[in-house]
Amino acid sequence: MAIYNEILVGRFARGIQKVFSMKGGVPTRQLSGEVMATYELEKGMSLENRYPHSWLSFAYSANIAAGGVGTFGAFRLRNPTGSNVLAVLEKAEMVNVAGADTPFITRGPTGTGDLTTNDSANVSIRDLRMGPVGSALIQSKGTPAAPVGVQWWNGGLTAAFAQVEAILYPNQEFVIGPSDIVTVWSNVANTGFRCTFMWRERALEESELK
Repeated sequence: MAIYNEILVGRFARGIQKVFSMKGGVPTRQLSGEVMATYELEKGMSLENRYPHSWLSFAYSANIAAGGVGTFGAFRLRNPTGSNVLAVLEKAEMVNVAGADTPFITRGPTGTGDLTTNDSANVSIRDLRMGPVGSALIQSKGTPAAPVGVQWWNGGLTAAFAQVEAILYPNQEFVIGPSDIVTVWSNVANTGFRCTFMWRERALEESELK
């Protein structure tokens, strides 16, 4: 039977239980009235506090070699359809290896497949407490690659081995839901470049699946 102001999102209660090593039943079944213990939930987003709050954090970094005359390279993160996972892209860094470039990032189209090389074996966890767990997202790279989707960022690399960041502040982070993709593209033919992604992911709540 439901109770007044009952909390139905279980990960917050579980997170509080883990952070404070609490025993017994659910520590926060409902919102309190006038007297309550307070815990700033935003602090749960710092990396060391994400795991107790059911967030998993990953990183991926790889090189792509020049593919030949008239070809362009790309890196992609794809959240498969039906994954029931929400991912938030926190870092997207590009480094070129020869001359200037103006890399860009696109989102979508939904359901698009992977690039020529599935590189998911090279994903890294960012917190050892997570244990041997893989990301729900699929990492791929490829040359040649033809741009698709809607562009949402464009940057400039002025010389060889210059680097540029696409995400500088939390409110620039990018949500990658099921069936969605984010792709970083080189904008200069026949040139190699490097890309680094960092992201967090969690299971979708029941209310988010409706």
